Amino acid sequence: EFDAIGEEWPEHDERYVRSEEFIRTLKGIWTTDNYSFNGKYYQFQNYTLKPKPLQKPYIEVFQGGSSRAARDMASRVSDWYFTNGNTVEEIQKQVEDIRTKAKANNHHVKIGVNAFIIARDTEEEA
Repeated sequence: EFDAIGEEWPEHDERYVRSEEFIRTLKGIWTTDNYSFNGKYYQFQNYTLKPKPLQKPYIEVFQGGSSRAARDMASRVSDWYFTNGNTVEEIQKQVEDIRTKAKANNHHVKIGVNAFIIARDTEEEA
């Protein structure tokens, strides 16, 4: 997509910076008339979206990832966070990390996990 619009593909963590800014702009225009935003990637003044979403206060935002940058973003702006399969212990660490950070940000995130089943004794056998 970035090639199609003549933009350089941002490095990993910067993609989350941009995504977070985008989510903040969406939530702003979904809930506020004459909304203004002045960020690194997005800038606009006094924008009003009509019609606004029927869901209140806004449409839930789903986000995937498993990196620290993904968890940090989820703890600030996402309504749902999905992570890919990992060990039970690693998933537990990620969930605790998100919940701790979200609480510090006065934010609540619902969490989903994509689980993978190994139908043999080892992954190699499967």
